[in-house]
Amino acid sequence: MVDSEHLRAILETQEERQHQMLKAVLETANQQQQALLEQVGRIFSAIGPTASPASAAEFVTNSLSTRLPEFIYDPDNGYTFDVWFNRYEDVIVQDGSTLDEAAKARFIVSKLDAVAYTRFTNHILPKRAPELCYDDTVKTLKELFGHNTPVFARRYNYLRTKRNGESLSDCTGMVNRRHEMAEFNAITPEQMKCLVWICGLHTPDDADIRTLALRKMEDNPQTTLKQLSLEIQQFLQRNGESLSDYTGMVNRRHEMAEFNAITPEQIKCLMEDNPQTTLKQLSLEIQQFLNIRRDAKLLGSPPSLLQPAVNAVTVKKDCVQNPPSPCFRCGGSQWARNCYFIDKTCHNCKRIGHKKGYCKNFTNKRSRNRKKSRATSNVVVIASTGTDVAPVNRIYRKVKINGATIQMRLDTGADVTLLSIKDWIKINRPKLLPPLVKLKSADNKDIKVRGYFKCDFDINGHKGRGNCYVADTQSLLGLDWIAQNKPLLRRLTEDTICK
Repeated sequence: MVDSEHLRAILETQEERQHQMLKAVLETANQQQQALLEQVGRIFSAIGPTASPASAAEFVTNSLSTRLPEFIYDPDNGYTFDVWFNRYEDVIVQDGSTLDEAAKARFIVSKLDAVAYTRFTNHILPKRAPELCYDDTVKTLKELFGHNTPVFARRYNYLRTKRNGESLSDCTGMVNRRHEMAEFNAITPEQMKCLVWICGLHTPDDADIRTLALRKMEDNPQTTLKQLSLEIQQFLQRNGESLSDYTGMVNRRHEMAEFNAITPEQIKCLMEDNPQTTLKQLSLEIQQFLNIRRDAKLLGSPPSLLQPAVNAVTVKKDCVQNPPSPCFRCGGSQWARNCYFIDKTCHNCKRIGHKKGYCKNFTNKRSRNRKKSRATSNVVVIASTGTDVAPVNRIYRKVKINGATIQMRLDTGADVTLLSIKDWIKINRPKLLPPLVKLKSADNKDIKVRGYFKCDFDINGHKGRGNCYVADTQSLLGLDWIAQNKPLLRRLTEDTICK
């Protein structure tokens, strides 16, 4: 029997042997790794020196170039270099802090479009762009690509801003942009008087006076209304005209309006209820009012079908002004439904509805219409209407449309899904596209369709996507959506078969 001392000696011997083997394996792996590194070094030496990695400056320049757009000069819309530089100056200075001044100047010049670059390089001749320092480059670009109209002309145009078919949001943006272009925050009370005085000269006969007055203001921005009026009066005295009464009226109205205490935002808005309202807040309130007025108009319009009738759907075809063939009743160029002989009696066959000599056409047309009616009778889908004699149990389902829950009546007689105006407003009025179908009620009356929108829907946890038509009806869950819910469709089909 092996005692404990003998067993310990055996284990120590095995441990020492394993340690020696592991050491040998590690030494072999180290030798192989050194040999591999030497071999890789020899391969790179044979290939030759590699290209040096891009410098930090090149990396920063490339990063800025991909983030900043090209500068395109468009002074008519307020896109000047000053606007571009004010927007991206922090990006250039902060994110390009590792660049020197010369590199920043080169980067800014590289962001000019072809037209602006050509104009800039021609302007600084005989110097070249790299010879200008950063500050001189920015200063030259601001002078060269600034506003092409004088500041008082821009202020005059700003005060005459009118909405010409733009949306309220576009009009708000236009006022904001023109306010900044006009540098209105720096205007003085006397300059404001002069501008109002010039704006009041609005007739075509006053065009030369307006031009002269604006030029006077540009030449001397500190001109007072009294000085401007005197200079213009001297110009008009040759023709025996007078502006003294008009000048007094402007002075009086300026004081009455307390214009000296007005803020820039109040100039943009000109409102009374809340003098601290900004243009953005005012625009949002007006837009909400317009939405309410539009919704009230939609809800107040007479519906095309008062009872909850089920709809038949037919494809809408392009309207044609002229009929494709002569009228079968008389051979004329009008539509047959508008024919003069539609209620006249034929002297030959004694039947009503056509002109003498068109009996054969009339007979053939009636025969074709009967065949067409029989052949296409399965196209029109008719279900129960609100005129049922016996009460009908309606089935309703809660459907999530774009995340909003709407209660809809399940209607297998409707080929498409319909949404009422009220429920359309409830889901935040998604944008409507022109309708693809024409809706008819059970008694073949047209239903007014506002349009349709594509949406995601959820019926009892079963998701789908389809078209939803907004019309003057209640909200109906039609076959096009039901078919995407297999369990619901199967249950409805089984119930129909059982019945």
